[in-house]
Amino acid sequence: MKISIIIPVYKVEDYLRQCVDSVLGQTMADFEMILVDDGSPDRCPQICDELAAEDERIRVIHKKNGGLSSARNEGMKIATGEFLFFLDSDDFLHPQTMEILLDIAEKEQCDISCCNYQTIEKREVHYQRIELPVSYRVFSNEQALEKMYDQSLGMTVIACAKLYRRSLFEGIEYPEGCLHEDEFTTYKLYYRAKKVSYTEEKLYYYYQNAESITHVAYKIERLAALRAFQERLDFFKEKSLRIPYQLTQRLYMIQLMEHYYQVSKLGGHEEILSKMKRELNNQRKSIKENPYFTSKHKLSWLAFRVSPSAFHRIYQAKLSWNEK
Repeated sequence: MKISIIIPVYKVEDYLRQCVDSVLGQTMADFEMILVDDGSPDRCPQICDELAAEDERIRVIHKKNGGLSSARNEGMKIATGEFLFFLDSDDFLHPQTMEILLDIAEKEQCDISCCNYQTIEKREVHYQRIELPVSYRVFSNEQALEKMYDQSLGMTVIACAKLYRRSLFEGIEYPEGCLHEDEFTTYKLYYRAKKVSYTEEKLYYYYQNAESITHVAYKIERLAALRAFQERLDFFKEKSLRIPYQLTQRLYMIQLMEHYYQVSKLGGHEEILSKMKRELNNQRKSIKENPYFTSKHKLSWLAFRVSPSAFHRIYQAKLSWNEK
C-alpha cells in the first residue's frame, strides 16, 4: 500500500461525500482511506459506514469525541501505507493530487512532498487537467524549516497538503486536548526529513467554513499557540538552527502582541496578561540582534506600546509579517 489518507470526521454530513469522492476519483488508485468518526452527533457515522460498504479501500474507525489530534492519531495507528496524507473532511482534492505528490516523492527520494492549496468559499470547482510533469523544488530539512515561514509558499505549518513518509511519525503524535496542533508538530517532521519537495500546483482545496476551528470567536485555549512557539524556540536552540530560531522568534513576538490584545478583550485574566507582558519585555531585549525583525516589525512594537488595539488594527490589515 502506497498511501494512507486519514480523514477525521466530525459534524460534516453536508460535506463528507464530496470529500470522499475527491479521493475515490484520484488518478492514482493505490491507497487506503481511513475515516475516523470522532463521535460525530449527526449522520456522519452512518455515512462513513455506507461509504465503506461501497469501496473496499475505505476503512472506518468509530471513537468517542477527542478532537482533531486524537482522530489523526487513531488513524495513524491502523495506517499501512508507506506515506500518510491528512485531509480535513470539509476540504477536497484535485483528481491528480496523489499521483503528482507521490511521483515527486519517489523520483527525488523525498520524505515530505508538499503542494500549494487554494482557499474557496463555494464548493463548486471545475478541475483542469494538469500537464505532467509539474515543476517543483527540493529543499534540505533546514531549508524547509526556513520556508515554513514564507507565506508566499504552501509550506506553512498546516498538516494538510503534504504527503509524509510514515516512518517520520515514529515517536511523534499530534498533541491531544489543545488547539493549534500543527504548530507543535510540523517543524519536527521537517527536521526529520532528509529532503522536502514543493510544487506550486494548487492540488488541495481548503474550504472556508465559518464553523471551523480557526473561524470561531477567540477563547483562552488559543494560547496553546504561544506554548508551541516556546517549544519550537527551545528545539531550534538545542539543534543550533540559527535562522529557523530567528524566524520563530519574530513570529512569536508578533503573536504575543496579538494574543495579548485578544486576552485583554476577554477580561478577567490579569495574571495571564501580566505574564505575557513580562515575556514581551524579555523578548524585546533579545530580539534586537534579530535581522528578520525589521523596521516594520519594530514599528508594530511601538504601536503596541501606545495601544494594543492600535497594534491589532495593523495586524488585521494583513501586513506581510513573515515576508523575508
